[in-house]
Amino acid sequence: MSKLEYEVRKTLDNILNYTEHQMADSLLVVDRDSTTLVFALGDSWTWGDSLSDRKNEIYGKLISDHYDADFVNLGCRGYSNSWILMCGIKLLETLQAIDQYEKIYILITLTENGRDIATTKSFDLDKWIYDSKLVFTNDIYQRILDYIEEYWTNQIKEMVSLRDDRFSFFIGQNFVWHGMYEKLTDLSPKIVTSNYNWIEVIGDHCGLSRPTRTNLVTGWIFDQVDLINTSQPNITITDLSVYQEYITPFIEKAILVNKWLDESPMNYKKASKHPNRDAHRLWANHIIEKLYLLDDTKLETGNR
Repeated sequence: MSKLEYEVRKTLDNILNYTEHQMADSLLVVDRDSTTLVFALGDSWTWGDSLSDRKNEIYGKLISDHYDADFVNLGCRGYSNSWILMCGIKLLETLQAIDQYEKIYILITLTENGRDIATTKSFDLDKWIYDSKLVFTNDIYQRILDYIEEYWTNQIKEMVSLRDDRFSFFIGQNFVWHGMYEKLTDLSPKIVTSNYNWIEVIGDHCGLSRPTRTNLVTGWIFDQVDLINTSQPNITITDLSVYQEYITPFIEKAILVNKWLDESPMNYKKASKHPNRDAHRLWANHIIEKLYLLDDTKLETGNR
């Protein structure tokens, strides 16, 4: 086992109490003894679900090939952004201490909201509701989802603020679009974002109309959001008609996105319609273009 893999595994095991099963399922490390490192973070789309040779076809590996770089891929299938970013913060502390790297690219592909509601280890919704003295009002669901996105924003800002000048960040989105995304542009020149999410990049390449933008897409995610009504000890919700009125437009948008994914030639037609290997190549090229722009900006501003 290389030093890189050993340090990454030790961090996940000792600090996050990652089980061996989670480690084997989520983590991929490629050590080329390079002075450049590519570290990709995300959910099942980053993991490479539905790919036949995922270890070589995932977008992060393709980007590491481009830079002839060492590679760490942490793809947490079905997990929330807050969990993924929590792991990222801990791992970046480890990676910063490895002196061999002259350049480190951090690639984060965000997924949908709502998953965080049931992941108390990375996001304690009950505590926030209690501390903020949140009570039932008609905007309670939007306030909770907005706060979750604010929490991610702060996690990303923590990741960026604590890193040295070797680090460059790309922040993208898979099949969703989040309101907090625009707040990240303030972190330039350490960070670059994209005006398009992954499926919009696919749509433009294939000549399809762009899909509807929304932040809740997969069917099971609506069960997660519904937990606000049934599992919060610090608020009492009695009028579920408010919830039905709030959630219906999100369901309608999710249906449209899933219909678009069914029609996309670069997405599989099962599970959450994961991208195929051509779509991974497309996303990799899109990120590489953004990283070149980021590196040029850093050179112009004297930060590298």
